[in-house]
Amino acid sequence: MLDKFTYTELGGRRRLRRYVWAVLLLLPLILSVYGWGKVQSAQAAAVLAATPRPITTASAPAGTNPIETPFVTPPGAAQIGPTAPAPGPIPCPTAPEAWRLSQATPGDFLLRLPDCVVKSLDMIMAWHMLTQLGYSATEAAELLDLQAAPLVLVSQIVAATNTQERITLPVSMPVMQHPDLHQWRVTAAGAPAAAYSLRGCYRTRSFVGNAADDWGSPWPVQCTIAYDTAALNSSIVELGDLKFALHNQQPLRFFLALGYDPAHGWVFLGQTEWHPLDDPALAAEDRATVSARYGAPIWDAAWLEAAWGLAMRPLPENWQSLDADTPTIQTISDQLTPAP
Repeated sequence: MLDKFTYTELGGRRRLRRYVWAVLLLLPLILSVYGWGKVQSAQAAAVLAATPRPITTASAPAGTNPIETPFVTPPGAAQIGPTAPAPGPIPCPTAPEAWRLSQATPGDFLLRLPDCVVKSLDMIMAWHMLTQLGYSATEAAELLDLQAAPLVLVSQIVAATNTQERITLPVSMPVMQHPDLHQWRVTAAGAPAAAYSLRGCYRTRSFVGNAADDWGSPWPVQCTIAYDTAALNSSIVELGDLKFALHNQQPLRFFLALGYDPAHGWVFLGQTEWHPLDDPALAAEDRATVSARYGAPIWDAAWLEAAWGLAMRPLPENWQSLDADTPTIQTISDQLTPAP
């Protein structure tokens, strides 16, 4: 047996064979690898034992309720589980100083509002449209859960146009503020004949160098709206039992002024001017183009029903037989004119 591991030299001395020396040299390395493996196995077993796991129905004794323990992430282990919820949309600022108005057309003084601020115009546009679809100003406000009709009586405003930055415009307020007045703008078939488009907005201050020049307006941002009527439309007016109608009217475009009150939102300031629409089809294309330029929808009866679920108030009976009865018009005018 000894001869397998040793051999005898010529001088009679025994020596270890070469393969025995090789094994002896490799033995410490083999023992180190084996020991390192045992240590790693022991650590993995410790982590597994320290990790709570739910006892499922399959592993629970019969007739007992499974108990689920909370999952605890071991120290140093990667976090596993649902991620934090994504942040919600950033709320639209109500302070006009925080709005960034951008130029929609080079050289134009009427600017584009941020998209979320354009959305805030929907309420007042719905209110004004309802006053043209048979509802009084108060009734329209109630339908929209407004505390009062959003209008302010002024005789003039400081405004901007596409080509002029600061001008004074006279403003007329339609008689819509009367609580019992009902008006309709309809086509010959009795359908709503009103459509609105945003024409741009502006701040009521300008800058000369680094100095701000305030225009003296109580509304820090104002907007211009185009209100178009259809061809051959009828205008029907009702005040109590008094009624009259104007039929086959030419299409018109009215320009309306809105102002932003930081405490109450948008308010209607009145009508600045109007002019006839010679080509209703061209006017419809213009509404679509300019509305898209300023990031706004076309506000019309279809939009009102889709966005608010509201429709035109029923027309008076035999509205088509009503005419421009002069005595009736005069009586209604007298009742709508405030006493001196």
